[in-house]
Amino acid sequence: LVNGTILNPGDEFSYNKVVGPRTYERGFKDALIYQQGEIVDGIGGGICQVSSTLYMAVLRADLEVVERHNHSFTVSYTPLGEDATVDYGNLDFRFANNTAYPIKILAEQTDGQMIMTIIGTKTSDKTVTTRTEVLETYKPETVTKTDSSMEAGDSRVETSGITGYSTKTYKQITENGKTTEVLANSSTYSKRDEAVYVGE
Repeated sequence: LVNGTILNPGDEFSYNKVVGPRTYERGFKDALIYQQGEIVDGIGGGICQVSSTLYMAVLRADLEVVERHNHSFTVSYTPLGEDATVDYGNLDFRFANNTAYPIKILAEQTDGQMIMTIIGTKTSDKTVTTRTEVLETYKPETVTKTDSSMEAGDSRVETSGITGYSTKTYKQITENGKTTEVLANSSTYSKRDEAVYVGE
């Protein structure tokens, strides 16, 4: 759905408008999603890997980000501060073509990899790299509960722990031999405590 999208100068890309509603009838499937502090199966799960990979490309293309939200918990497929979660009708990922020429988005998924390419017109030797600073780390704690149906001495992990972070991500833009650094986003990822059941 994203592949082949063309944006003329000044056009805005809305991920939710381009991808549309996530329904079974439209071919979307269930996969894991973050919902109200839980990891559960949901329609269109995994769709944020596409929006996040596109966000990583948009950062490096130095396009203007209009709307972006980080996930409630960290994700494994992007560095900290480079994810973009979406939720149809609620959270969107939007950016604008703030260049003087049209751009085209190429999207492909191959061998378990998501590849986003933004094609535009080169007007200078600009390069963009990213740098993320971790401001705070929120370590998960272990919460122990008893389960009378288990043997004494036995234990099972009900919910695994997830470390949370507060971060700032910067774009380092080098053009004509001069490097400037601008703030791309501030992100806060929640921690999730580990829940362990033990037998009585």
